[in-house]
Amino acid sequence: MTIKYQLSGRKSNEGKNEILIRMSISRNQVFRLHSLIFIEESHWDAAKETVKIPKVRTADRAKLLTTQKTINSLQQHLVDEVESATVPISKEWLQARIEDFMGQERNVTIVKEKIKEASNTKDSFFASFDYYVDNVLHPGLRQDQFRVLGRALRRYEIYHGPKFTWSLAKTKDTDLADFERFLAIEHTFFIDDECIDKKYDLAFRAVPSSRIPQRRGGNTIYDVMKKFRTFMNWAMKTKRASYNPFRIYSLKSPVYGTPFFMTTKELETVYKFDFGEDTSLAIQRDIFILQSSLGARIGDYYEMTRSNIVDDGNALEYIPNKTRNKHAETVRVLLTCQAKEILDRYRDHPACRTKLMPFISSQKYNVAIKKMLTVCKIERYVTVLNPTTRQYEQRRLCDVASSHMARRNFIGNLYNKVKDPNLIASMTGHVEGSKAFSRYRTINDNVKQDLIDMISF
Repeated sequence: MTIKYQLSGRKSNEGKNEILIRMSISRNQVFRLHSLIFIEESHWDAAKETVKIPKVRTADRAKLLTTQKTINSLQQHLVDEVESATVPISKEWLQARIEDFMGQERNVTIVKEKIKEASNTKDSFFASFDYYVDNVLHPGLRQDQFRVLGRALRRYEIYHGPKFTWSLAKTKDTDLADFERFLAIEHTFFIDDECIDKKYDLAFRAVPSSRIPQRRGGNTIYDVMKKFRTFMNWAMKTKRASYNPFRIYSLKSPVYGTPFFMTTKELETVYKFDFGEDTSLAIQRDIFILQSSLGARIGDYYEMTRSNIVDDGNALEYIPNKTRNKHAETVRVLLTCQAKEILDRYRDHPACRTKLMPFISSQKYNVAIKKMLTVCKIERYVTVLNPTTRQYEQRRLCDVASSHMARRNFIGNLYNKVKDPNLIASMTGHVEGSKAFSRYRTINDNVKQDLIDMISF
């Protein structure tokens, strides 16, 4: 199957030429088709059959890149349609496929323009939301998390059509309930990575994510809705909103399983393991061990630089993002021997000129953690709560490990030595008496034995 392009000799009212398609499926199946894509003749490379893309970054360059992307998408669409066709292929059938595709493309363009207009309209819902994310939140992981919420809110609005618009004055508690249901079913619009709902397909193409939505568990949905509530509280406080639907809408409480973490012996095994030529995994191992020695949240950890190290390399100080706007108390953690060794090892690493360690993306970091623990055979089974089904399961530690477990490693192992949550919280960024602290430590048999020994005689 081959597809070739050429410009039509006739110009549109705007002075542009249509790109024509010659599609050869077999020797006896050659079709000439209208692409419904138009371009100025000066921007078309006839020899290469592609759009001429200027090197200088201009508005025209962006539009031409979009045109070429549309051509590529249309070509892939035609190939997929032909390969999956269950009816005889004809010129009329192929042209109808093109018209459907380009009609959807036009709709996506229109929706994107409306999104842009809404973001630039003063006092609109999304203008306020974008301002909050860009100017109120501290740059970093928290901003990224709120942008995920923003994309979901936009997709929900598009999916429900022109009759629904998010509003700082008119959003009701029933809208929140329906949005929560949308978060729970968004993954069902796809089968084998292909969207099966045309209405949702428009929303996802206009506001795409880095990946197709996965099934969300109750705790994940709670976190998303909690961020929505945080934004609405801010909008009320700054008098951008006149009504807060969260005042009468109750979020379903999250459910957490018994916390699990690595023992100091397991951490020592990983720290001393020889990864051989896999230097990249060894680097991520060091980053993980260091995080387990600091107990920092991943967002705070990734923002740290060498300037956070104080007292001649004996301690590290930072202000947690989560509590920065409420009570900006400095967290101070004394460095272990292993932490000092790791920091010294990467003192001259190029990436450490601007960062504490040579960090990679948080997603790749989580993958590396699972891989390194598998290689080190940290395969102890732990009881975990499946976040989606909310059923308890037995899983290998190496399969459920993540960057957040490093924080639990710090808290859990310290709590087994010193049963004072407030003392440990002073090094983890939790406020005194924090209820969240209980999610990180567990009462193991050693702690119970110490208590029993107190009443033994």
